[in-house]
Amino acid sequence: MAEQVKAAFDPLDMNNYKIEKLPKMQKSKFEIWMARLGGPLAIIAFVWICWFCHIHRQHQSRHPGRHGEQAPWRAG
Repeated sequence: MAEQVKAAFDPLDMNNYKIEKLPKMQKSKFEIWMARLGGPLAIIAFVWICWFCHIHRQHQSRHPGRHGEQAPWRAG
């Protein structure tokens, strides 16, 4: 009388989608280099965009004279 009823697959059960169920794979050489260089490249890209690429704000390009001489980007 100890019948085991196999439960039907429930697509909403999040236990079916655990990361531990995936097979372990070896990283390729390219993936190792990407992991090593990703952080420093992200920092360099952030610094480059913030300090060297002067991206104008949207309201500055639409209405250049709207804020007058008090605007901080016009100081100088």
